[in-house]
Amino acid sequence: MKILLFYMGYIPGQRYGGPVTSMYHFSEMFGEEIDVKIVCKDHDFLKKNRYEDIDDGWNSVGKAKVLYLDDSRFNKKEFELIIDTEMPDVIYSSSIFLAELTLPLLTIAKKKRIPMILAPRGELSIDRIRSKWWKKIPYLWMLRTRNMLKGIKIQATSQAERDDIINRLGVETGNIFLVENIPCTRAFKENINKKSGTLRIVATSRIQKKNNQLYSIKLVNQLKSNIFFDIYGPKEDPDYWAECEKEIKKAPKNVKYTYRGVLPLTEIEKVYLQYDCLLHPTHSENYGHVIVEALCHDCPIVISKGTTPWDSVQDEGAGYCCAINDESYFIDSLEKIAQMNNEQYMQLVDNTRRYTNKLHMDVIKKKYRDMFEKTIKLYNK
Repeated sequence: MKILLFYMGYIPGQRYGGPVTSMYHFSEMFGEEIDVKIVCKDHDFLKKNRYEDIDDGWNSVGKAKVLYLDDSRFNKKEFELIIDTEMPDVIYSSSIFLAELTLPLLTIAKKKRIPMILAPRGELSIDRIRSKWWKKIPYLWMLRTRNMLKGIKIQATSQAERDDIINRLGVETGNIFLVENIPCTRAFKENINKKSGTLRIVATSRIQKKNNQLYSIKLVNQLKSNIFFDIYGPKEDPDYWAECEKEIKKAPKNVKYTYRGVLPLTEIEKVYLQYDCLLHPTHSENYGHVIVEALCHDCPIVISKGTTPWDSVQDEGAGYCCAINDESYFIDSLEKIAQMNNEQYMQLVDNTRRYTNKLHMDVIKKKYRDMFEKTIKLYNK
């Protein structure tokens, strides 16, 4: 089976967010049994410089082959040429609202009668719709009134996203596959040596208001234990990061901050294993890749309640889930982890492992394969 996957960016890009993580985990899971090829731009988001160390033609990136196009070639004519050459069994695109990508692919897929799957990746949530709604609502209306999604299959990664797809796109339920995002591979901490009164915290998201790093810093500045807080992520909002830096300067002597730059996907395993917990009081997440990545690498989580699919983490004793406006509960949760001795912390890590085991990797893998096989079968009826 050959899957041709399209998106604006991919590794080594650092500014394209969750869809790149989804694509990477997909290619790593299936790359040895499915021919996975990815088409993207040759530069990072809001940048113009071509990535270093990439070649013309197909590049090996992990278990996928990647074709990097400059802006002049990122168009319908080039997409059609690539599709004619590669003859994929399925076109798989990680966006609805990227019109320069989505509209040409919809046209080509229908013209050439190639099965196509669209994955909105949270684009249809109410929070995302509110951003630039004056452009997005007319665009969705155009997709619906012109029947541009007729025969196209849509992937929902959660029940909430499935409801959004039905409400916003008017797609029949039979054309929607509910298939979760693929978690990352597992890795385990060895020789855990947690000391009571000390806490190593990590944050790994793009630095912007949605991910609430400023709130995290304000919380950490109120902790009484010895704290080491390392922050990873591209500085997408320089003004917001400037606010964060002002708050960092207010840190008491027991708190030490370090900005570590951008966390490459290929370095995830090495990084998460170094920390006692992830702090991620996000305002909203469709999936929350950073949460799952932390859990899969023995890093318990402290997250905001009702903003991600992972509220059950506290019920399973694998971390803490706190109301976004309840600073005291966030602080108490972090202090509880800080005060844990090695035996208590190992129990928390064991709970994290049991919780992660419930992600059912084999089941998710089967759902993806079924989605592709059924899409091909239904399209060729």
